[in-house]
Amino acid sequence: GAVQAQRGEYGKNILSASPMSVTDRGVGFGLGYERSLDNKGIFSLSLPVIYAFNVDDDQYYNYTPGVYDRVEYMLYAYPGVKIYPTGAFGKVRYGVGPSLVIAAGQQYDDRGYYNYPNPYDPNDPWQTWGPRYGSRFMLGTMINNSLNINPTSHLYLGLELGLGVTYLNTFEGRNFGTDPLVQLSFRIGYRF
Repeated sequence: GAVQAQRGEYGKNILSASPMSVTDRGVGFGLGYERSLDNKGIFSLSLPVIYAFNVDDDQYYNYTPGVYDRVEYMLYAYPGVKIYPTGAFGKVRYGVGPSLVIAAGQQYDDRGYYNYPNPYDPNDPWQTWGPRYGSRFMLGTMINNSLNINPTSHLYLGLELGLGVTYLNTFEGRNFGTDPLVQLSFRIGYRF
């Protein structure tokens, strides 16, 4: 009836794959799910996941064997809400909204390792050790802008750009605070 007339032939669910994604920590690929919460498609829940990696082969630093010749990788989840001012159902639609950023993986980091020895704790290894490869965990927030293109009622094409900041950015258990977050994705999927 009236609900179907507003939505047309477009379904409330989108399953998508991102064959190319760029994040603040490298390039990768991803999967995503989105569901419209109301009959006009003004509000949607979104859950993209991205696996990003970076091959760090910096010859300048080859004096640190075993550190710079490892693949860095991060798994990101971006649960969030999208708001479509004109509704999500149509050929071309713009959406914007906030998302939480949760990321974990293995990376290289060299911040803070070349300081002078800590006068309060001479045994502090963070003050004297050189570059490290280890575990990173991040929590942050991001604002996503999305452009949805629906050439047919079931084919979905999308572009997403998200910018944000971390409020928890730990490397080997030490919090480095705020860092910028970026997410750029091309998506292709099925709408039902």
